[in-house]
Amino acid sequence: MPLISIITVNLNNEVGIKRTLDSLIHQKFQDFEWIVIDGGSTDNSVKIADSWKPINKRKVLVSEKDDGIYSAMNRGMQESQGQWLLFLNSGDSIATDKVLGNLHRILTTTNRNWVLGANRLTLGDKPFSIQHSFPFGLGSLAMGYRVIPHQASLFRSEKCKDSIRYLENVGTEADQEFIYNFARKHGEPEEFIEFITDFEINGKGSQNNPGHFVLFARKMRARSGNYLLNSSSLDFIATCVLFTRIKLRIQLNKFLTDLKIRGFYSSNSRLYSE
Repeated sequence: MPLISIITVNLNNEVGIKRTLDSLIHQKFQDFEWIVIDGGSTDNSVKIADSWKPINKRKVLVSEKDDGIYSAMNRGMQESQGQWLLFLNSGDSIATDKVLGNLHRILTTTNRNWVLGANRLTLGDKPFSIQHSFPFGLGSLAMGYRVIPHQASLFRSEKCKDSIRYLENVGTEADQEFIYNFARKHGEPEEFIEFITDFEINGKGSQNNPGHFVLFARKMRARSGNYLLNSSSLDFIATCVLFTRIKLRIQLNKFLTDLKIRGFYSSNSRLYSE
């Protein structure tokens, strides 16, 4: 049984899947299997994935029409045999060749059921920002105030297969609801203060505006029956307040940026310093 099952979902992204595969091939730690769930690509994606012929390593390649990304991720869980699951979709890659080796020490000693690391956000091959959620707070996730880097999270396989699945009809935030449900049932993560993945931000989920997840989180709490203060009405009011706060902050930052661009204030001005 491999230590890690790396599950990659792909559809017509031959450039992305090559980037993902290259990062796996160059890992110094090789106790993993690669599960590729392809939605019936018509480009060279399947050919590229199939080109890797690992020795003494399990690889599963499924290429057929499916019901979307989260259906494919659930299929990947079913196909996996590893002790831990890492969802690394096409276009995303392991941050450095030492990451899996460093994770090995955590995964084989922790008594927790999931591990949380950090992402480097990339455009193509160029990192430009970071994403992390240290320290983890279930309340922040539940309110939609903080998004957890799903590509930098590993989950005990037996806990996922036991009862946790991706909801296939809730949109691009299903990965956040998966983490929310997992954390509610299985506790807080072991925090791994390193970059695990380079996350390609061209994906659908990366294009949502900052207030979008606050509204989604309201629906997420409703599905679980876990309202703030056990009150649907108070939960709705809190959602409206938080959503408005985020929107006002965005508008204020935009206003100050416009002022700076127009020369009304600078880092040396009295207005800025006060």
